[in-house]
Amino acid sequence: MSIQIVDYSEEAHIVEEAAVVVSPRCKCKPPSPHADAFPYIARAIREIYGVDISSALSDQLDLGLRRLDVVLLHGQLPLGDSWLARLLPNSQETARCVAPMPDPITAALSILSAGVGNVVVDMRYGYAKYTDIIAEYATATNAKLQLLVTKPLALPGDVIFHTSTPPYLKERYVKAAGEVSISRGSVRLKPLSYIDEDCEVSAPDFAKTLERVAQVLDLDMALLDHIVSQPAVSHAYLDEFATTWQIGYLAKWDLIRQAPGGWTATSKLMYLYGLARGR
Repeated sequence: MSIQIVDYSEEAHIVEEAAVVVSPRCKCKPPSPHADAFPYIARAIREIYGVDISSALSDQLDLGLRRLDVVLLHGQLPLGDSWLARLLPNSQETARCVAPMPDPITAALSILSAGVGNVVVDMRYGYAKYTDIIAEYATATNAKLQLLVTKPLALPGDVIFHTSTPPYLKERYVKAAGEVSISRGSVRLKPLSYIDEDCEVSAPDFAKTLERVAQVLDLDMALLDHIVSQPAVSHAYLDEFATTWQIGYLAKWDLIRQAPGGWTATSKLMYLYGLARGR
């Protein structure tokens, strides 16, 4: 269930206290998304950033991961899209005051996926056109969603106008004075309180991307060392040290490529290898 609160005041207002607030006034990073939010995360990333990560997330699920692994994702995505992995949520904890990183939609999805049942999301500073994604996920998880907006959005649920709403906007929907709900009439809003938390989170080490790939695929790094050091390796050699499904993932993630008589390292593998060995 979602409630929209149209609020133009500097001090935001809400209907009821929430477990977590997503706002530019917060400092903590969002938690890493849980698996049941992957379809919504993939949709949000595709619509907002134009990058399709659905296949990579499906692979993480197939490999038994239950939360987004951004270091592994860095190794799965094409080189031109790998920057995205550095933006996505990676904290293991859910704070009460969360910054909209990399955007309020992705942050809210990550929080809802952690089982939080009541979330306030300040959408007044952009990304409002994508709010239907978090509204749908909130409905699917039976969570309460309070959305701070600058104008009513085409979403199910109630709309409440704070007294700071410009009259020309408010009067399009309701004529009553004061704080008023479209469906319930007069209401009383309360100021939103922000909790100052100590939430230092260590940054992921993307230099270890190739090591993480090898770990998840249960491969020996010595095999990748050898592939990088040779112009090509034969099918027979690779089959001796890797199974078909391991080779399949290496090929799918564009780390190796078929060459006459065998396999060769791609530019992506060379780049990740350089990250790993150049520290």
